[in-house]
Amino acid sequence: RCANCDTGPEQHRLLIETQVTHRGHLHGLPLRVVVCDRCGLTFLNPQPTPAALQRFYEREYYADAKPISAEARMKEKDWQRTILLPWLLAHLPPVNDWSILDIGCGYGEWLRHFDRSNRLLGIEQSESAARAANERFGVEVRQCDFLANGYDAGRFDLVTGLAIIEHFSDPLAALVEANRITRTGGFIYLQTPD
Repeated sequence: RCANCDTGPEQHRLLIETQVTHRGHLHGLPLRVVVCDRCGLTFLNPQPTPAALQRFYEREYYADAKPISAEARMKEKDWQRTILLPWLLAHLPPVNDWSILDIGCGYGEWLRHFDRSNRLLGIEQSESAARAANERFGVEVRQCDFLANGYDAGRFDLVTGLAIIEHFSDPLAALVEANRITRTGGFIYLQTPD
């Protein structure tokens, strides 16, 4: 059913049918991307189970990543510093002494672009990526599911998420949660591939 408006498959139109190309236990399985004719939400149908997603993120999403130095990884993500960050900072008041949370932060590269006068925190579903962020990349990252993060309402001045909204089986719930933990007058910045 559509996570946004609860319509059934009779109101979903097939956009594309392909297969999982990422190596791992899901490799080769069919992927059906549908759009809900009622609300326009685009999603996988059927959805992977939470257990399948947890296994994918923990054992496969980061499994092929070779050990890499923090400096090399930052160089690989330099487009964030040269393109995304200047655009974001141009649209915000001065960002210093802020509490900033990055959802799905991986190794924390995005957070490392912010001035260290800010309180920088990350959430990552993969335990190995969160551990690497904490140990090798110098970023404070909690390993947990974002929708069960336990942060108080209004805790953050800025909540960011780069290429994460498409990973949620219920994107509206993720947006509601991001709004809940952002202070009144705070900011949410999401970026997604197109």
